[in-house]
Amino acid sequence: MDYLKIAESVIEQAKTAAFEANTRMLARYDALNNEALQRLIANGTQLRRFSPEILAAAEEESFALLNEFASEDADFNTIFQDRSSFRERIYAWHNINEAGFAEYVYARFNEQQEEDDEAAEEVETAEAAEPAEETAVVEETETAEGDASEETETVEEESGSEDG
Repeated sequence: MDYLKIAESVIEQAKTAAFEANTRMLARYDALNNEALQRLIANGTQLRRFSPEILAAAEEESFALLNEFASEDADFNTIFQDRSSFRERIYAWHNINEAGFAEYVYARFNEQQEEDDEAAEEVETAEAAEPAEETAVVEETETAEGDASEETETVEEESGSEDG
């Protein structure tokens, strides 16, 4: 079926459906990735950024593959060249608008993380410094005649530190 012979209303419906699907997919992606990230952190995963060397190698290999596809498919090449041109032009906007915002937000986020880490360390230090509490432990033992008797023993509980 020739795309140009499709009624304009059907084309607009397809565009609207594609836009809606893309918007939902991105929202779901962001929400689920955030939940997964929180689970990783809660389970002790140490997260690290990719190094500039890894990112440069990934970019180089990606563009090599995209250029290969472009050399084999004229339609792909047209779209790829338009997108590449747009990508280069949009960097100036992202550098001023989005990068500035990201630097501001992540600086605040990192400050809050540092404050939270310091507060947690203070709590751990305070708990480790607390003296051990004494607790009475009552054990029931049997006498030679089979009667139950109670023995009380004072036991020192371990403090919150791992050293004991």
